[in-house]
Order: sequence, then structure tokens, then C-alpha cells
Amino acid sequence: MPPFRIHCLYTDVEPEKRLRETVNGDLSGVLETLFHEQQDGTRVTFNWYVRLTNPALNLLGYAAERVYRHSHDSVMTSGEKGLSEYCKPRAVSGSA
Repeated sequence: MPPFRIHCLYTDVEPEKRLRETVNGDLSGVLETLFHEQQDGTRVTFNWYVRLTNPALNLLGYAAERVYRHSHDSVMTSGEKGLSEYCKPRAVSGSA
């Protein structure tokens, strides 16, 4: 289980171009997801502008860097899997 508790709320959506969401909880800030159509698929760029807001997590700082990195990698792997699953039906139905 990741050490961070976060809640994301979409604040701006441009279908097939851009998603913007606010992030609150142990992290506070903005996540912006950009979609760029290319000949062989879609390139996705994630821009995170967040900071830790939980004082206990701030105190751990450098000592917990490995835990933070592992948490980040787990979230990114899970997100990539979810996005791939979400896009599969669209790719299949779009090729017909």
C-alpha cells in the first residue's frame, strides 16, 4: 500500500487532448496529462506539480526516499496498466 493518501478531482478536460486534475491529501498540487497523436499511436505526457503537505512525511524526507521511489514506481506501473486497458477497446474498435 502506498504511503500517500491522495484524492484527485478533474478540473479541466479536453477530450483526446488534455486532462487536468487537482491533487489533495498528503500531496497537494496539479496533475496534467497531455495526449499527442502520432502515426504509430498516442504519446502520453504526465506533468506533476505537487508537494508534500503531511508534516510527518516531510520529516521522513531523505530517510524514506526509497519508500517514496517505490511508491511512485508502483503508482506509475498501475497507471500505465490501467491506461493500456482503457485504450485497448478503443484501438480495436477504431481499427475496424
